Amino acid sequence: KTNGTEYTAPITINALTAFKAVAVVDEGTSFVSEAVYSLVGVPQVTPESGRATYDSLVVITLGEGVPTEGVKIYYTTDGTEPSATNGTEYTAPFKLRAPMLKVIAVKGEDVSPVVTREYSLLPAAPVPTPGAGKVPYGTKVKLTCATDNAEIYYRIDGGYTPLSKSDKRYEEGEEIEITTTCQLKVIAFVGDAASVQSTYRYTVTLADPEFSVPEGEVQAGTRVVLSSKSIEANTIRDKQINIAYTTDGSDPDRNSTLYTEPIELTEDVTIKAITWTVWTQGFEKSGISTATYTVKETPAEKVAKPEFSIASGEVSFGAKVEISCATEGAKIYYYCYIGDAEPKAIEYKEAIEITQSMKISAVAMMGDDKSEVAEATYTVIAKPTFSIAAGEVEAGTTVTLACATEEAVIYYTVDGSEPTAESTEYKDAIEITKAMTVKAIAIKGEAKSEVAEAAYTIKTANEDVELAGVSVYPNPSNGVFNIELPVAATIEVFMSNGMLYQRVKALAGSATLNIERSGIYFFRITGEGRTAIKRVVVR
Repeated sequence: KTNGTEYTAPITINALTAFKAVAVVDEGTSFVSEAVYSLVGVPQVTPESGRATYDSLVVITLGEGVPTEGVKIYYTTDGTEPSATNGTEYTAPFKLRAPMLKVIAVKGEDVSPVVTREYSLLPAAPVPTPGAGKVPYGTKVKLTCATDNAEIYYRIDGGYTPLSKSDKRYEEGEEIEITTTCQLKVIAFVGDAASVQSTYRYTVTLADPEFSVPEGEVQAGTRVVLSSKSIEANTIRDKQINIAYTTDGSDPDRNSTLYTEPIELTEDVTIKAITWTVWTQGFEKSGISTATYTVKETPAEKVAKPEFSIASGEVSFGAKVEISCATEGAKIYYYCYIGDAEPKAIEYKEAIEITQSMKISAVAMMGDDKSEVAEATYTVIAKPTFSIAAGEVEAGTTVTLACATEEAVIYYTVDGSEPTAESTEYKDAIEITKAMTVKAIAIKGEAKSEVAEAAYTIKTANEDVELAGVSVYPNPSNGVFNIELPVAATIEVFMSNGMLYQRVKALAGSATLNIERSGIYFFRITGEGRTAIKRVVVR
């Protein structure tokens, strides 16, 4: 009542005007109400103050229904007050790149109130192309960010820790190959300001099978290997991925022939194949790969079928198989199939030593002509095994011998000589009554196994026969042992299965011994009629 003008009628606005008003009854007053009126309208700015992304568009209007004729809008981004003489005239939406924005509307001498927006600027979140979802095997993903000069970082799977600049930095134009179902996590930085971390999940469809031989005309006996990049890329132990195929022109499914070995082409055929699996999402399969082959018979008189010097069957360990071809000048190529290992073609140049069971396939070639495929399967006679490992045993200990090859006969010696079919035939357990080396061989027909060997010493309480003063260190070791010897001695190294691994002679003093394979070993050190036994471990 003591400061201000009493309101009695509507007030005419002729310029930018700020009002404060209060209602009074007797001695009581209301709260103060405030209002600012402008002849040119108050600028409306989008986005509002708060968190915003770099390069998002700033849109300024005067509000719905407000006259715009003759009105100009000016803005600043450096914190200064805008006016007709200070700031940039607004003509179209622009990219937000400053944390503060001040805006004013001007019409002649009339101006609006200054509107201020303050922002916490964040880079825009990176966007992958193609986006998340189901994609083919080997899809190439590129990342982009709407914020200029932003640095993008990413991670494929990799736990729950937030992304940071220690993750892999994305280089412009880089293609991220997606080969397994995964989560692609991305983030952008401008300085220390980080975007929202985004996660995109990709479900990879199984890769179509591939053929090792291009379709078309081929020689009889050609072998086609089927493969799938999904099988190669699979790292889930319990997820079995298979290839199924047909040769009758029908479309394959999970019940079709399961691919386990190369397909030999002996007649015109169309092979259709799929990659398939049954996993947490049920049955999955790839597209169908198709290859049509026309088989060209190789005239027998041009390239003869290779021949093996040893026929298929059981063979001696270390047997050497030679492959020959009656066609002069022909080159021979062969595959060795051992277990589940994928075979590779090798040009034949020398005899093949058979040290484990295998199948050999061979073909002879001269120019474009190819022979019929020759095959031979060899089973190596199993090496005898000892029921007790080599080392120190009680006097009277009995050792039994065994061989995994049925009907093989075991022969052995105990004097260190090499066993033959003329040696003692094993029938009963061997009693160890003194230090001895047992050597054994298994024979079936003409085929012989590798010689097995185990050296035994007798435990004794008589300290006079033990070689004292022997020291072996470090133990355990990474394979290198230092041995201190009081006298010149013979050092024999036995594996835990009794096989002699190494034998050396050393002078009194220090000696060094190197064992390349990890495991438990026994050193038998003998000098001047006395023996020391040391157990060592190689990590």
